[in-house]
Amino acid sequence: MLTRIGLIVNPIAGLGGTVGLKGTDGIEVVETALRLGAEPQAQVRTSQALKLAHARTAQNLKLITAAGPMGEEAACAASFSPFVVSVAIPTRTTREHTQAVIAEMLEVGIDLLVFSGGDGTARDVYDVVGQSIPCIGLPAGVKIYSGVFGRTPAAVADIIVDWVKGQRSCTLGEVVDADENAIRLGRPLTKPFGHLQVPMMSTRVQSPKSPISTEAVNLQGIAQEVLARLTVKTVCILGPGTTTGAIGKQLGLRTTLLGFDLIQDGKLLASDVTERDILKATNSCPAKIVVTPIGGQGHILGRGNQQLSPAVLRQVGVQNLIVVASPQKIAGLPDHAMIVDTANPEIDRELAGHIRVITGWRRETVCPVEIS
Repeated sequence: MLTRIGLIVNPIAGLGGTVGLKGTDGIEVVETALRLGAEPQAQVRTSQALKLAHARTAQNLKLITAAGPMGEEAACAASFSPFVVSVAIPTRTTREHTQAVIAEMLEVGIDLLVFSGGDGTARDVYDVVGQSIPCIGLPAGVKIYSGVFGRTPAAVADIIVDWVKGQRSCTLGEVVDADENAIRLGRPLTKPFGHLQVPMMSTRVQSPKSPISTEAVNLQGIAQEVLARLTVKTVCILGPGTTTGAIGKQLGLRTTLLGFDLIQDGKLLASDVTERDILKATNSCPAKIVVTPIGGQGHILGRGNQQLSPAVLRQVGVQNLIVVASPQKIAGLPDHAMIVDTANPEIDRELAGHIRVITGWRRETVCPVEIS
């Protein structure tokens, strides 16, 4: 018996990541991202997951999807022959198109809905389906705080395969979203919107982002240790987060809470920079990248820091990646593991295994690194 899986892709998901726009909600933001040279990410990540699923379960799976960039292109790239719903898809899509496609999928009949995007897409899905059918998000957006996404595209492929094989237990995953304008002002407040049914596969479905109390954490010690490791003329590419923000505070600098800043010899070179800015600043200077895992999830690359593109990681060198986290944050991660999802399998493999994590002044620990 064929399993009927619905697939919908948000074509603009992740568009604002490399150019530091914190998301792509709204036509004006999309236009800005395109002017800055951003390239869509959703198609590549979706076809990556579908190819893995096709290799293992194509004969027992029928994809129901939307025309063109909202699913058909990714499905065909993965060698599927999908059934395409009748909703007309324009060049520029909106949430109304997403919701119209899902509504028709429900009429046609599907067993599981796979949606490719971020938290905004998850909200659109929830508004239509509620808890009527199981869903799983394929992480392709900039904001991915909700607990309804697979941890990586490969994890989503595993979920699809297991679903086809009959492993269909579900639990409820929280849908949250953050206002992008607030994020750009450094106020990353998320708001809950409801719960979706998601496959009960804890090792493959990510947890919601968890806030970490910093009152009892020696962030000053972490900052001192990182600064002690930066040599003269080295450009520090300082990533988002409260933990990394302590480094700027130690220097008396006002850094970006949810973006990247460039620091050299104790001075702020530029704040809230893009992929292009980083490539230019590190073209002829030694550099170190400083990041911290997302609380409750563990991602150090591929979530909320798409400015660290494969091109940036290659130019700077993965050996120059510094990971920082408090012991409390590490304790709150599934299996104490860091997750890497750069969209470049070769780089992911180089980082797989274990990584040293700075936890205080002259203190570090070793954590496992999971890849897609």
